Amino acid sequence: MTAGSEGAGVSPSDNSETVAVGGLNGSAGAPGSGNSAADASSPSSTPAPLIPGTENYDCSPPTGAVPPLQLAPFVTGLNNPVFVTHAPGETDRLFVLEQEGRIRVIRNGTLNPAPFLDLTEKVELLTWEQGLLGLAFHPQYAQNGLFYVHYNGAAGAAVIAELRVSSEPDVADPASERVLLTVPTVDGYHNGGSINFGPDSLLYIGLGDGGGLGAAAGASRLSAQDVTSLRGGMLRISPLASDTQPYTSPPGNLSDVNPMALPELWSKGLRNPYRSNFDPCTGALYIGDVGDRSWEEVNVEPPATGHRNYGWPILEGDECFGGAAAAGCDRTGLTPPVHAHPSANTGGPQFQAVIGGAVYRGSAIPALRGTYFFSDLYGNTRTFRYDVASDSISEVVSLESDLNPAENDQGLVAIQNGGDGELYFVSRGSSGGGGAFAPQDPIGTIYRLQAE
Repeated sequence: MTAGSEGAGVSPSDNSETVAVGGLNGSAGAPGSGNSAADASSPSSTPAPLIPGTENYDCSPPTGAVPPLQLAPFVTGLNNPVFVTHAPGETDRLFVLEQEGRIRVIRNGTLNPAPFLDLTEKVELLTWEQGLLGLAFHPQYAQNGLFYVHYNGAAGAAVIAELRVSSEPDVADPASERVLLTVPTVDGYHNGGSINFGPDSLLYIGLGDGGGLGAAAGASRLSAQDVTSLRGGMLRISPLASDTQPYTSPPGNLSDVNPMALPELWSKGLRNPYRSNFDPCTGALYIGDVGDRSWEEVNVEPPATGHRNYGWPILEGDECFGGAAAAGCDRTGLTPPVHAHPSANTGGPQFQAVIGGAVYRGSAIPALRGTYFFSDLYGNTRTFRYDVASDSISEVVSLESDLNPAENDQGLVAIQNGGDGELYFVSRGSSGGGGAFAPQDPIGTIYRLQAE
């Protein structure tokens, strides 16, 4: 692969190769979650969604031609929105995260005045990258009322916590919070963000390397290659309490093939996996990993794979990074991204922070089914299709002229499915400028993708 290429399909390394993470090799064969997506690549079949709660998604093959597209304002007046999602099986509500710690409810296109949950007293923002970052509803939410959040707490540490809805469906019970996991940070950058339930009904947590600026950045980077650190990796846990344990680590994780690895680890070698998503129709995991100064990348993990080393900080994108280049840049056991593009710092367009997105699984625009949408905090939404059978992607196509013809500073920070598989884009209203967090006027907007 040539990093930054927007040509035809690109094949990442075969998923049966040997993976070297933290200096210990192990087979990277699929651990087997019991959910096969083999049929998803066959145009002659229409598989049911693999993830509980996504039964209203449309997994049928694409049909027809792609019409001109637009982003239509859906809800405005949000304060630093960073994420949107739905509860399992629901099509009438969306849940929006506001960075300072509130979860807001949109019911049938109307924003509720009172928040679903207010964690502002617990959320600590050392930098503009921190806050309330991720939300995932338990697959049996309709029965148990449980949901999970990822936020930055005391001293900026990553907190993964479980909460429960109250007797009122649009109000959570803040007293029900149960902290599962707390992971310290170095200086408040590279936090990761998204948490997702996979086809195996387990919780996947993307954590960045925890560093960013100054002398501490070098040590933080190394955590991504250290299997005794949860930083710089994708975690996979069963979040329900078991006896005295706040959560459990299931079989099939990296420690199965690398005894030195922490039991929660699924894959390593990530810098800042801010936004990630599963495609419920194939089981593939899409990870947008924010780069350093040269390359932005998207990784796609075939269904039930794991055990991957995505290369940071040996690689940035598909290129050798910093000192690794001088040292010879050993690529043994590393999985390159399916797509990488240069940032503005290396002469590319205004790209500096990739925003991983989601696969369109709606019915309103049939030609888009199976298309992955992703963007950048500083502009240019693009798409590609991933083929599970060949483990490759199609040509990358820019939609900026359709979706942002005025070239406004949208500050897109998430692209997510609604309960019907349609896509919603989260705009902060501006891209921001780094450094300390600064509250802004409530100009954030949720857009819905639709045909013109």
